[in-house]
Amino acid sequence: MSKFYKIFSLLLVACLATVGAWAQTPVKTVEDLENGAAYSIKSEGRGYLIYDAGKDASRAWCSDNTTNGATVTFDQTNLNHLWTFYTSANGGRYLFNLGAQKFLYKNGGATILTSEPLGSDVTFKAATSASKEDFPVVIAFGDNEINLSTDQTTSVFTNWNDTGDTGNIMQIVKVTDVSEELMAAIEAAVTEYEAEPITDLTSLDNGKAYFVKTARGQWVYDPAYSFTADEETFSGENFLVSSTASGVSATLDDASKGFVLLKTYHGKYRLWSVGAQKFVGLGTQVNDSPVFSNTSLSAEPLLADTLSFLEGTAGNAKYPTVIAINGQQLGISNNYGKAGGLIAGYNDVSDQGNNCGIYATTLTPSTESLLALAGAVDAPVYLPASIVPASGEITEPLSSITITLPSSAYMAGKWSVKPQLFNGNGEAIGEPEGIWGNGGVLTIKFGTTLTAPGTYTVVIPEGMFGDTKFNPYSADNGISKGGTWNPELRLTYTIPMPPANSLAYTTVAPENESTLTKGFETATLTYAEELGFADGTPINVLNAAGEPVATATLAVSTENANEAVLTLSEKLTENGTYTITVPEGYIYNSLYDAEADDKGVAEGATFNPAFTLTYTVDYKATLTPTVTPDSETTVESLASVSLSFEKPVTYNESKPISILSKFQGSFATTVEVSAEDATQVTLTLDEPIAATGLYLLSIPEEAFTAEDGTFNPEVNSQITVQAPANTFIFQTTTPANGATVVTLESIKITYDCYAFPDNFNPINVLDANGETVTTATLASDDSDWNSVNLVLAAPIETAGTYSITVPEQSIYDEWYNEFVEDKGVSSGATYNPAYTLSFTVTGPYPVNFDKDTAANPNIAGRVLNGVTLTESGKSGQTIAVANTAKIYNDQHETATLTCTAGSTLTATFDYTGAPGSWMHGYVFIDTDNDKEFSFRKGDMDQTGTEVYAYAFYSGDFNNDNSGKNNAGQTVTDNARAQINPPSFTAPTTPGTYRIRFKVDWNSVDPGGQLAADHTIFGQNGIGKNGGYILDATLEVTEPSPLAPLTPTSVTPAAGETVSSFTAATLTFDTDINYDSEKTVSIYNRSHDTYTATVTVEGNTATISVAEPITQTGYYTIEVPASTFTTEEGRSNDVITTSFIVQAPANSFEYESVSPANGTTVASLGSITLTYSENVNGTIINESPIEVTDAEGNTVTTATLSTDMSIWNIVHITLASEIKTNGTYTLTIPEEFIGNEAYIGSQPDKGAGLGGKYNPAFTLTYTVDSTLGIDTLTIDDAAGKTVYSIDGRKVSGKLQRGTYIIDGQKRFVK
Repeated sequence: MSKFYKIFSLLLVACLATVGAWAQTPVKTVEDLENGAAYSIKSEGRGYLIYDAGKDASRAWCSDNTTNGATVTFDQTNLNHLWTFYTSANGGRYLFNLGAQKFLYKNGGATILTSEPLGSDVTFKAATSASKEDFPVVIAFGDNEINLSTDQTTSVFTNWNDTGDTGNIMQIVKVTDVSEELMAAIEAAVTEYEAEPITDLTSLDNGKAYFVKTARGQWVYDPAYSFTADEETFSGENFLVSSTASGVSATLDDASKGFVLLKTYHGKYRLWSVGAQKFVGLGTQVNDSPVFSNTSLSAEPLLADTLSFLEGTAGNAKYPTVIAINGQQLGISNNYGKAGGLIAGYNDVSDQGNNCGIYATTLTPSTESLLALAGAVDAPVYLPASIVPASGEITEPLSSITITLPSSAYMAGKWSVKPQLFNGNGEAIGEPEGIWGNGGVLTIKFGTTLTAPGTYTVVIPEGMFGDTKFNPYSADNGISKGGTWNPELRLTYTIPMPPANSLAYTTVAPENESTLTKGFETATLTYAEELGFADGTPINVLNAAGEPVATATLAVSTENANEAVLTLSEKLTENGTYTITVPEGYIYNSLYDAEADDKGVAEGATFNPAFTLTYTVDYKATLTPTVTPDSETTVESLASVSLSFEKPVTYNESKPISILSKFQGSFATTVEVSAEDATQVTLTLDEPIAATGLYLLSIPEEAFTAEDGTFNPEVNSQITVQAPANTFIFQTTTPANGATVVTLESIKITYDCYAFPDNFNPINVLDANGETVTTATLASDDSDWNSVNLVLAAPIETAGTYSITVPEQSIYDEWYNEFVEDKGVSSGATYNPAYTLSFTVTGPYPVNFDKDTAANPNIAGRVLNGVTLTESGKSGQTIAVANTAKIYNDQHETATLTCTAGSTLTATFDYTGAPGSWMHGYVFIDTDNDKEFSFRKGDMDQTGTEVYAYAFYSGDFNNDNSGKNNAGQTVTDNARAQINPPSFTAPTTPGTYRIRFKVDWNSVDPGGQLAADHTIFGQNGIGKNGGYILDATLEVTEPSPLAPLTPTSVTPAAGETVSSFTAATLTFDTDINYDSEKTVSIYNRSHDTYTATVTVEGNTATISVAEPITQTGYYTIEVPASTFTTEEGRSNDVITTSFIVQAPANSFEYESVSPANGTTVASLGSITLTYSENVNGTIINESPIEVTDAEGNTVTTATLSTDMSIWNIVHITLASEIKTNGTYTLTIPEEFIGNEAYIGSQPDKGAGLGGKYNPAFTLTYTVDSTLGIDTLTIDDAAGKTVYSIDGRKVSGKLQRGTYIIDGQKRFVK
């Protein structure tokens, strides 16, 4: 059998939970996978991934494959067709077939099913085919995708990567759950597989056993195995075999498969089989070619059978080591039948069977006797005569051991070697050290005392002591002289678990067998360790006669886990002796396990033995006072409480007495014992309690004592305070009580706390005559819980005085409880007394007189005939007064004026008698539509009110010498006779408004001027002066949108090419203004920016730059929005235009020429052209250029060349130097010389990138040989342009010779 197979096969029949109706949602990512789920895996076009032993027992299979018989029909109840994905805690992901009970892995380009979880790199790739919604994933081992084949014998490949192939893209669907037992087995296999091998061989522990595993299986001892070679049968009782050959499996606690790699002496190791209980050595040769043998097993080690460890080179990190016996490497052969698969002698550190991993197990075999056996072979040992105490169980605390050595020897030791002490978890504890005494005694002091139950190991290192010939500081430790020393000694001491019923308390409060003067109610048991359980079953409390008088229950304290609290069902105050016997097993320590049959005793849980507590009660708390007021009395307020005792008392000031409130906290009291009668005590509060509620008087136990030793018990007495209930008074109303309002629709009544209406019946609203005009009802205010709204059934707009009486008990405070009969009054709720609210209603758009009042007949000729409202730029709109015989005319339903929002309006009054009447015109607009016009009396500036226009207002009824109009102009003298006000701005918000026109004298009151006698017909009243009021409707409409300001022309035009740029002009259809805060940008594609200056004249804007832009390129001008505006408010959007600068291609002209053009020279042999920028690396045209004399005869030719050291120089060299006198000319044709950007292969010669070439130009020189050669000193040449005779530029100190200096041939001496 394969490894793990036995474990898995036992679980085969129960590996699935019941197959249910699972949602067929395909898994899309590895994050969607569930450990413990069983899946089907289906490809888009080639069936399912399955296992079929009849098709191929070693690999996965494709259900639609036809190479080995018929196709296989998928069956979700067939374990061979289902898989589970397992993700380990380390992130490894594995694919496991439930029927094969094996893991799937890649084997070259195919798959293999293995009992070991080799394929830990299962991952998903996203499918890329059109059907990826239904078949969303590709399964891969790392980067190697699984591919199903229907016509190949391999059937399932791992070397065909294509995320769109129908054999690669998969639909993974959960079918059911895998059983917990199988998942546990898979987890165990993966955990073992993922374990890290031991690479630090110095960490090998003689007290532990290890597994030895290879890529071909692991080393095991199987006595049932046998094999035959050369007609001889070999039994597995005598040698080791491989798990692959044997078929056995191993778990981490399987003793028969473990090995101790025993470190003996002098650095030697030996191999000991835990299963065989024997040493492993070399065995019989079982193969001739190559030669190898099996292993042997013996009770005692053979001298030659020592181990050596080599570094494996197979490259598998799980198997890094090669183990050899006597130089012969141990390994698992491919031919598993030979030697049981485990052979010795095939020496190859790169062989996969030889490369092994050493893995820790949970086995801890005793190896002290093995060391003694090995010591007899590997080195004589020096052992103690005695060790006290000896290894084993100890019953007393242990802090040291004594080692007595043979008295005949002189002890030598390696003082740097220290003993060690370990607890049962292998953790080093204490600081043990060895102390030598007389007579060969070595004391090992632990540095700690062992008291807790458990197993402890003392390790005495090898070489800590020896005989007189032992020398730990010599190369061989003195062996050559017969020296011996101690082996590593491991002494094990066990402190046994205490008896299970050993959990005893350390203290109990009150102390057992004590006398209790305050009664008996609880007892607290304190333990030395934390508790985990206390049985709450009641326990009888017995009196002296053995009769039960109460019960007690146990519980672990919630404040201290070391305490158990015993609580009586009632407090015992009757004098006498009482006992409580707690049965055994009522209290457990913290290791208590409720689920375990033994409640955790096997793991160290302990419980109490039965014990009895005895207490004598001598009750002294009998001094109970009479409290006034008592709990049956209700008071309206509480200032003090009286206490009356049966005997004189003394107050203990360390026991403060308080009165408590659930909602108001604690109230302190001053305690006074009466000097005349000490049985009477008064408790006085700092301030009386007036709030309704329940209060608790709390008197601590023993606050008062009498001379006979008695004292008061704890006293808690309830006191009820009930304030008068009808005291819930409102703070404000909106509108205010008694206020004058335009209309009355609702009243908001506000309190200082939450308010709740409880009367929802209609309440009558009365006029001045006591007649009901409408009703009102109370309602909660959802936006303000401190308020209640009184809402009228119909708004009152008729002028008059009105009143509303709110009945008592209509509104309650925050203690209101609608579910109880008294609405919470008994718990402190209060309600309103009856009260009356009154208001004066003026009606919408009021005037200061009866609206039907006739005009003053005594002022003939003063009549308002009509008004005209004119919007700027439009015709006026006129309203004729309907009835000039009345002061007030309401024409808002018949007369509607219109205007544009924000426009300029002018009101003109057609008033007979103006201007000689000295009356003034006023305009009001109700912009908030609150049915009245706002104004500020006494303020000549009405900005912010609804007084939009006024011809005159002084702000003082008694002084009209000087005032202002709505334009803010001062109006005095005869100008006061102007009736028409200045123009004004219409409302900016479109809508329908009431507009009022008024003719009056010096009054912004929209209701008309009242005289000093508060009438309109008194002196200067509106009626007396012949004034009028006219109401109309004003419709304010949205203004028409202004067209954006867009240039009608731009120069240069967009995309136009210019040779250079200095300025651009933008022309508009109207005059414009310029906002200098705006920045106009000019930039090229390299994001170079240029500073722009903007000037405006009329309808034209000029955008210019300081220096012309001549660099070839694409340029953009960007004008921000609102840079230009008009008087009427138009503005530009962002304006963007572009142009191209393209210099003429033939504009590459030299900056200077030497000799200078037109000069006379002694001879002419070369000419140098200097340019302002670098020239092209090669001359464009190298054709010879004719040099002609004055008659046009060609006398020689010239050629052009560049200067490779000075890149802006071109040399013209004549074929022969001209020395004959005369005038000579040479013409350089166009396009012989170009700049660096010149590209001759391009149609534009590179002009788009700044390329240029020369225009044709002519150079003329006169040769006069009589000029001779001037001579210069070296100093004379300083600061001049110098070339050698062959045209090279020269700098620095000049040597003797001939040069061209500043265009003239000169000789330097």
